[in-house]
Amino acid sequence: MIPFSQVTEEHAYKEGEFRQEGDLSVIKEKSLAHWRQVHEELFTIWLAEAGLSFSEDMLVVCEEFELVYPIGF
Repeated sequence: MIPFSQVTEEHAYKEGEFRQEGDLSVIKEKSLAHWRQVHEELFTIWLAEAGLSFSEDMLVVCEEFELVYPIGF
Protein backbone atom coordinates (compact mmCIF):
# COMPACT_ATOMS: atom_id res chain seq x y z
CA MET A 1 0.00 0.00 0.00
CA ILE A 2 1.28 3.43 -0.95
CA PRO A 3 -0.16 6.95 -1.08
CA PHE A 4 -2.12 7.68 -4.26
CA SER A 5 0.36 10.46 -5.05
CA GLN A 6 3.25 7.95 -5.11
CA VAL A 7 1.85 5.55 -7.72
CA THR A 8 4.58 5.22 -10.34
CA GLU A 9 4.68 5.58 -14.12
CA GLU A 10 5.67 1.90 -14.21
CA HIS A 11 2.52 0.81 -12.38
CA ALA A 12 0.29 3.01 -14.56
CA TYR A 13 1.94 1.61 -17.68
CA LYS A 14 1.52 -2.01 -16.57
CA GLU A 15 -2.09 -1.55 -15.52
CA GLY A 16 -3.12 0.56 -18.48
CA GLU A 17 -6.64 1.93 -18.94
CA PHE A 18 -8.89 1.96 -21.96
CA ARG A 19 -10.30 5.22 -23.23
CA GLN A 20 -12.72 5.92 -26.04
CA GLU A 21 -11.70 8.30 -28.80
CA GLY A 22 -14.33 9.30 -31.31
CA ASP A 23 -17.19 6.96 -32.07
CA LEU A 24 -15.38 3.69 -32.66
CA SER A 25 -11.74 3.63 -31.63
CA VAL A 26 -10.65 2.46 -28.19
CA ILE A 27 -7.09 3.18 -27.13
CA LYS A 28 -5.09 1.54 -24.35
CA GLU A 29 -3.81 4.55 -22.40
CA LYS A 30 -0.77 3.87 -20.24
CA SER A 31 0.28 7.30 -18.96
CA LEU A 32 0.44 8.14 -15.27
CA ALA A 33 -1.58 11.32 -15.85
CA HIS A 34 -4.44 9.33 -17.38
CA TRP A 35 -4.24 6.67 -14.65
CA ARG A 36 -4.48 9.36 -11.96
CA GLN A 37 -7.39 11.12 -13.67
CA VAL A 38 -9.44 7.94 -14.10
CA HIS A 39 -8.75 6.64 -10.60
CA GLU A 40 -9.31 9.97 -8.87
CA GLU A 41 -12.73 10.23 -10.55
CA LEU A 42 -13.63 6.68 -9.56
CA PHE A 43 -12.36 6.95 -5.97
CA THR A 44 -14.15 10.29 -5.54
CA ILE A 45 -17.47 8.65 -6.47
CA TRP A 46 -16.93 5.59 -4.28
CA LEU A 47 -15.73 7.58 -1.28
CA ALA A 48 -18.62 10.06 -1.55
CA GLU A 49 -21.05 7.14 -1.27
CA ALA A 50 -19.44 6.35 2.09
CA GLY A 51 -19.44 9.99 3.22
CA LEU A 52 -15.68 10.34 2.67
CA SER A 53 -13.57 12.50 0.38
CA PHE A 54 -10.66 11.79 -1.93
CA SER A 55 -7.12 12.71 -0.91
CA GLU A 56 -3.84 12.21 -2.77
CA ASP A 57 -2.45 11.00 0.57
CA MET A 58 -4.92 8.10 0.85
CA LEU A 59 -3.41 4.64 0.62
CA VAL A 60 -4.01 2.51 -2.46
CA VAL A 61 -3.07 -1.08 -3.22
CA CYS A 62 -0.88 -1.65 -6.28
CA GLU A 63 -0.66 -5.35 -7.13
CA GLU A 64 1.08 -7.36 -9.81
CA PHE A 65 0.34 -10.93 -10.74
CA GLU A 66 2.46 -13.45 -12.56
CA LEU A 67 0.78 -15.79 -15.03
CA VAL A 68 2.02 -19.26 -14.13
CA TYR A 69 -0.20 -21.50 -16.26
CA PRO A 70 -2.13 -20.03 -19.18
CA ILE A 71 -5.62 -21.47 -19.52
CA GLY A 72 -6.64 -22.99 -22.83
CA PHE A 73 -3.26 -22.91 -24.56
